[in-house]
Amino acid sequence: MKKFQFRLEPVLKLRKYKERTAQMELAKALAALQEAQTFLEQSRLQEISAQRNWDAGLEKGMWENEFRMHADHIRGLKAQTMRAVENEARLKGVVEKRRQELVQASASRKSMELLREERFTQYKLETGRMEQKETDEMASLHRSTQERL
Repeated sequence: MKKFQFRLEPVLKLRKYKERTAQMELAKALAALQEAQTFLEQSRLQEISAQRNWDAGLEKGMWENEFRMHADHIRGLKAQTMRAVENEARLKGVVEKRRQELVQASASRKSMELLREERFTQYKLETGRMEQKETDEMASLHRSTQERL
């Protein structure tokens, strides 16, 4: 009997490769999103801290230059926070896109593996039938030689 060979094995290997690549891309996107979320949290904390310092300075009194410096600093931190929020939203979109790509790659690979399993099952059935046929032939020959003797 010939050994089972799946003719579409190269396609299956390619689909597995694409799935692994999609997994790595998703992992990179998730890492970037986590980094962006950490930066956003730090930016918000800096903004809150600067606002508290400014409020404390207003209570005890400050010069005009100091007032402007605090106001500019808070404005800059608010702009930084807004950019961080926008970046986080963009990265969430990228993560979702990568997740969808992974789902598609996994489905593609699984369908090819199901086809391989189906073909292997057919191969086993065909091989079993052929072996049964050979066994029947041998038994028939044995019976006929026994009858002649």
